[in-house]
Amino acid sequence: VDAAAMDLGDRFFAADKASGQRFVVDGRVFLRHATRRWHVIHVDAYAHQVYVPAHLASREFFELAHARLEPGGVVACNVGALRSDDPVLAAIAATMGTTFGSVLAL
Repeated sequence: VDAAAMDLGDRFFAADKASGQRFVVDGRVFLRHATRRWHVIHVDAYAHQVYVPAHLASREFFELAHARLEPGGVVACNVGALRSDDPVLAAIAATMGTTFGSVLAL
């Protein structure tokens, strides 16, 4: 979680960005203190599976995310898997399933 890294990315990888706000703060801390609700929460915290922060792949994290969604909202996670049977993808999907009931991996 580093604002300077986000600034560097914006500077050296200039491209159209999705509309909406971006926040530079740990996701679990942010969701714990958030009062807003969103239609989409995008989790992009799993750095090519070299490091998967356990607190951002836990049931507690996904429960916080679920509580911050508008009805019908979705949580989208960027999990870098090479195959649909990747064990990290399977573990994150299973954990999400305990909160959301259904999970779709694309």
